[in-house]
Amino acid sequence: EKVPVNSANGVKAYYNAVGSPFNIPKITLGATVNGTLNLTWINGGQLETAPTVQGPWTGTGDSDGSYSEVISEGAGAKFYRVKQTQ
Repeated sequence: EKVPVNSANGVKAYYNAVGSPFNIPKITLGATVNGTLNLTWINGGQLETAPTVQGPWTGTGDSDGSYSEVISEGAGAKFYRVKQTQ
């Protein structure tokens, strides 16, 4: 399996994950219900958020695989990623 390594300009390279137990964190669901954003992810890691895709990234303190946040009307863009923990 090829695992893409992304940058702000797109995919630049791939990790070759064939035959290895390569479990990277992955967001599996993002849904908004009644003004609340719900995210879930697998394979561990801590959820981070930023005002732009370039950052700065800040940890939410959430590492249990689920996160909810009320979306305020008129709020600016927000980006999410899961950072693998050691």
